Amino acid sequence: MSAVEVTELTPERIDTLFTGHVLGQESDCDPELFGEEEMLYHRIYACIEEQSKLSDHIPSPPKILIELLNELENEDTNFNRIQNLIAEDPGLIGEVVRVVNSPMYLTRAGEITSLDKAVSLLGINGVMKVTTTVMMRNIMDMESLRYKKVIRRLWAFCLQSANSCQILGVNEDSFTNYLLGLVHEIGCVSILSLVTSSIEEVKDKSVSEIKVIQRLIKERAEWLSCLIAAEWGMPDRYLLVLNEFDRLKHGKMDSDEYEICSPSTKVLESGSLVARTYSLLKAGIIEKDGAYNFLRSMNLDDKSIDRLVSRLELAEAHLV
Repeated sequence: MSAVEVTELTPERIDTLFTGHVLGQESDCDPELFGEEEMLYHRIYACIEEQSKLSDHIPSPPKILIELLNELENEDTNFNRIQNLIAEDPGLIGEVVRVVNSPMYLTRAGEITSLDKAVSLLGINGVMKVTTTVMMRNIMDMESLRYKKVIRRLWAFCLQSANSCQILGVNEDSFTNYLLGLVHEIGCVSILSLVTSSIEEVKDKSVSEIKVIQRLIKERAEWLSCLIAAEWGMPDRYLLVLNEFDRLKHGKMDSDEYEICSPSTKVLESGSLVARTYSLLKAGIIEKDGAYNFLRSMNLDDKSIDRLVSRLELAEAHLV
């Protein structure tokens, strides 16, 4: 597919192009389903609506993730409490130290060899960012080989969204916005899991499950992400933003008419759109002029765009 022309880019078009890119599709329009594809779609949609069937496809979070988030809600939290929670998982300590020593986080202090040194140098928010990134990567690492490439592209996008949200938001909400960018499309993992368990029942092997996935992601991914976050027990302020983001994305909330309760909602909306645009630019699906003009339409100046692109290039070069 040739690069999309400048004048054709809208948020909706970016969304469609991006979902197709993640799924390895060259089509730049929403897919039409036929026959068994339509049946597969409705079967999976029914599972999404039925809690007992959906529960088996909700990824389980590490217990430590929720404990860390709840600890951060405590105004009296300190380095020792955060460090002690992370230290409960020796494997996690090793992963955190490894990531902290990557070019993405490397400090002037040289090699970091212990968790306590990482905490003292990066601070609570810095270590929380690294720790949640490591844990979320493990959550998204599906066992099925069927969608390995899809998951890799999706994970790269989640990291890009997290970094975009961190840059676009205010400093005091730095970690909150980063984590929201990281988890806001976790619902896609449940969709892929549902399709994996259902596709074997399809007799017609010419059926394109990718088209079904594309439609389900467009319609239900954000709602599922909010549901999963609630099932995990994430603090209410995260659930509020994910719920508002879902409503904004699907036209159930007009930001010009209704008051958005959390400023992080608009940060997430913008950060996610920036990351989608960047992904399409790097894949050669949209041209640089088109991408930059679209980002300017989001009230970003060239200096801000260059800063975002540089940060996302660094994140992409050193995928966790």
